[in-house]
Amino acid sequence: MPLPLPSPLPAGDAPARAGVRDRGLAQARRSHRASTRSPDASAWLPLLLLGLAFAGACGDDDASPADAGLDAGSADAAPADAGLDAAPVDAAPHDATVDAPACDALLCDGECVDPETDARHCGGCDAPCPAFGTCERGACVCEGAACASGGYPGWPFGPDYVVEEEVVRDRATGLVWQRRTDGEGRSAEDAAAYCEALELGGRDDWRLPLRIELVSILDGTVTPTLDAAAFPDTVEDYHWSASRPRHSDTLGYSAYFGQGETVTAALSGSGAHVRCVAGAIAVGEPWVVEDGEVRMPSLALAWSQAPLETRSHGEAEAACAAEGMRLPTLNELQAIVDEARRDPAIDPGFFPGTPSERFWTATIRDFGELLPWVVDFTDGQTFLESASAPHPARCVRDL
Repeated sequence: MPLPLPSPLPAGDAPARAGVRDRGLAQARRSHRASTRSPDASAWLPLLLLGLAFAGACGDDDASPADAGLDAGSADAAPADAGLDAAPVDAAPHDATVDAPACDALLCDGECVDPETDARHCGGCDAPCPAFGTCERGACVCEGAACASGGYPGWPFGPDYVVEEEVVRDRATGLVWQRRTDGEGRSAEDAAAYCEALELGGRDDWRLPLRIELVSILDGTVTPTLDAAAFPDTVEDYHWSASRPRHSDTLGYSAYFGQGETVTAALSGSGAHVRCVAGAIAVGEPWVVEDGEVRMPSLALAWSQAPLETRSHGEAEAACAAEGMRLPTLNELQAIVDEARRDPAIDPGFFPGTPSERFWTATIRDFGELLPWVVDFTDGQTFLESASAPHPARCVRDL
């Protein structure tokens, strides 16, 4: 069975666990041996070195590389670590009286925080500010279109491309994309500076795309994972977004345009590329909860509030169909990831009871075996899984 080549390993944020790193490297070697005729180490060593270079330094002391796509399709791979770093659903509430260290401010989950300035606990424990928001004097401050968007799309997914010589216009999202990239790897800071200085197609308003904007051009069913005619000569590697997970000051979201993963990686790493975007950041219409559904008018979608219990991919498809709904695509499911939250990375006011686990999507890659994509609602990263693996799902329907 043909297997995907191991992608470079990004610096993820899962807690360290004995053997995780060694097992991931072993899986990469096994996957590559299964997909090439020669076992020569020189075939996989450049990928391994590139992955270690991109991993860079991670700000969290307990960080270890994310297993972006490595648990997909390998017959002898260890089981997927769904929920590896997820808090248990029945975790005890905050209790500052249990083994509480000395803290002059506020104790949240054993961590001493300043509720006046901490955007994760602004004014109190588990009170995160929106993505791109800040905490000032115990209140969330939100300025600019990126913050107002909350990291959510304000348009339905297309795409509907108009290809020009230097740019690609997507009429579905209203965004204009740099058509060709320079193939150079950069840190996240250098990538943002590159876009700000770019003059292309008669425009000088280029910027680094938000995570959900970058996802809008991703097609997880092909390689490279976007429209190759619209975006020729795409480097099949990681590309930076401007989005950051709230729980870390050292990680950023990036998309891998070789296989299709969305991952978190060290901002200081210089192995990722950049495709700049121009156009207004869309702010979607408010979501509405009605009859057990979360309706998103800007996306023309309605979501079931309650997730399906754990089951195989085929069983999840059948269960959604029985409700007159369907499994969401990879891009659609990433649209409800809340970058301001973790464990789970979703708004609990709209989607209560969501476990920090990997959820099925309808998007499938064919590597000789049909491998569905999943979105991990621990932190919003994406992975490929065997269709027989047990995972929950959330159904959606078109409005």
